[in-house]
Amino acid sequence: MAKAAMDIDMLRMRFFDSGFQYYVAARFAVTAGLVPVAGNLFHHAIEMCLKGELAKRLDEGQRRNIGHKLTKLWSTFKKQMAAEDSLASFDPVIEQLSKFEDIRYPEGLVLKGMLCTFAFGKAMPAVSDPQRSEPVYQLAVGEIDALFKAILEKSSINPKFYTNRFNEDASTYLRRQNETGL
Repeated sequence: MAKAAMDIDMLRMRFFDSGFQYYVAARFAVTAGLVPVAGNLFHHAIEMCLKGELAKRLDEGQRRNIGHKLTKLWSTFKKQMAAEDSLASFDPVIEQLSKFEDIRYPEGLVLKGMLCTFAFGKAMPAVSDPQRSEPVYQLAVGEIDALFKAILEKSSINPKFYTNRFNEDASTYLRRQNETGL
């Protein structure tokens, strides 16, 4: 029996839908102090949206080959959008966010420890003790908000298509201290 052709529009919609769900869950997790899970959720949110746009030109095998490597997905996305210069300001955000893939599983945390700080707004949160030797994981949620919005805009995604279905709780966490208007 022949394999059915993949409906790329449906696939893109599913990727972006997952991206929105991870994004709202991550914003809630920051509010609830769920460290480092909030970083993992933000990583997944950005990964899903990037893969959603890349699905137009990359097949499943190519997307799987990139895996969860956010810096590689980001580089490919910028090239595909012919927007490397206009999106370069988000490169440091991607670098910070990509670190959270390294602590997706707890073995690294047990071996090396971590210092992890999140803050709403665009200012990078201060590390509590710069003399400590553990790896540092920091996120400024306002920077991720701006990155998320930029990906949606470059991908010609209407956020309301996804956010209008959110219940009151999801809408609250989406908009809490979010200056992007999403």
